[in-house]
Amino acid sequence: MGPAMVAGLCTPFPTLTAVAWVFRDLGREQELCELVLDPDPIKSPWNEASRAICEGDLARAADIIDEVGHTAAAAYARLRAAKAFAAVGQQHEAAAQRAQAEPFYQKVGAARFVRDFERLAIP
Repeated sequence: MGPAMVAGLCTPFPTLTAVAWVFRDLGREQELCELVLDPDPIKSPWNEASRAICEGDLARAADIIDEVGHTAAAAYARLRAAKAFAAVGQQHEAAAQRAQAEPFYQKVGAARFVRDFERLAIP
């Protein structure tokens, strides 16, 4: 699956990080790392960001995706990071992620994502 899977994800959508979110949500992050990311001969920022998602370092993943220039994927990673920080009471970190992501969602009119931030009740 590894190299063939990654080659299939070298398109604008879905990105390798989109797949990483699915594996994370299913609690199967280790499988993605072992079967796709580790054997992947293409060590790109997408691979690094996907590994950060699997390891739970969501702010780092967002930073890497920002550097790649995929604004929507970076904003989503920041939303997820904000939720994760808020869930463990790290309000300052959650607010920092929100401050970086919310303007994108407001600009594109993504009301549902803006509401997600409002529900977090972080400044």
